[in-house]
Amino acid sequence: MFRGQLVLGINVRSQEFLDREAPIYVALVSQVAIALSVHHSPVETTPLARLAQARDLLIGRVTELHAFEAARSRVEVRYLDGVAADFPAACRAWARQRHESETAAVMAIRMAELDGADPTAPDDAATFEARIASLAADLVEPAKSKAYNELGDGRRAQAIATAWLRAAALAESPTTL
Repeated sequence: MFRGQLVLGINVRSQEFLDREAPIYVALVSQVAIALSVHHSPVETTPLARLAQARDLLIGRVTELHAFEAARSRVEVRYLDGVAADFPAACRAWARQRHESETAAVMAIRMAELDGADPTAPDDAATFEARIASLAADLVEPAKSKAYNELGDGRRAQAIATAWLRAAALAESPTTL
């Protein structure tokens, strides 16, 4: 029951991620194009600042893609014996989006570099690892809760869901208890 819920959850989350990512990608690539083409703009920021901001956002999206992929892979290895949960069409769409996002980010990095923008901030391995763990929990915990609920153990399902939501809320706002 759990593995079935997990596979369904992974497929739904992957598709939702791709559905959100496509318009974000278009918007960010458009921002790069605008920053490169507009030299005298009534906007207070300079084209270089807009280019650097678009570059940083594109890098952030690529990082999120990689984090989601790493989380999905960890979950597949641990719970599905390494078998990919996504359907073939979703795998192809995912690979295409990753390639497009990485290409746009590399181009934005190079254009910003050529225009004299400050370099990007160094990667933070601890933050990336924490994001992977959070995304993996977002895949596993709802599947566990649904499986227990389907098996008639509503009390355990509720306990798992409550613990997962509490951990997610604390991760977003560690200063509020």
